[in-house]
Amino acid sequence: MDYKKAFKRACWINTEHMIHRYLICCTDGREDGCERAQNHRWLCEFFEKAFDKEAEIGELHEKSQALTGYMDEKIGFPLKGWPDYDTLAPKFFEKFYKIAEQVLIKEK
Repeated sequence: MDYKKAFKRACWINTEHMIHRYLICCTDGREDGCERAQNHRWLCEFFEKAFDKEAEIGELHEKSQALTGYMDEKIGFPLKGWPDYDTLAPKFFEKFYKIAEQVLIKEK
C-alpha cells in the first residue's frame, strides 16, 4: 500500500463514526440539525488537520455543502425511508475526501 492510499485509509478509519452519525441525523424522522452541523464542522476540522493545511475560514465547509446539501443526488441518500448507512457512508467519504483534497491541496 502506498502512502496516499494509507493516508486515505487512515482518514476513513478516523471519520467513519462521524460520517455515520452525520447520515443518521439527516435521516427522515431522525433529523437533528444541531448534531448535523457539529459533525460537518468536525469533519472539516479533521481534514484540515489531517492534510496539515488551513483553508480560508469556512472554505472547506462551504465547498462541501455541494455534497451535504444534495446527498440524494450525490450519493443516493433517500429523502424518505431508512438508508443503508453501510453503503452510503463510504460513498459520502469518497466525495468529501475529494472535496477536501481540492480545497486543501493547492498548487503553488
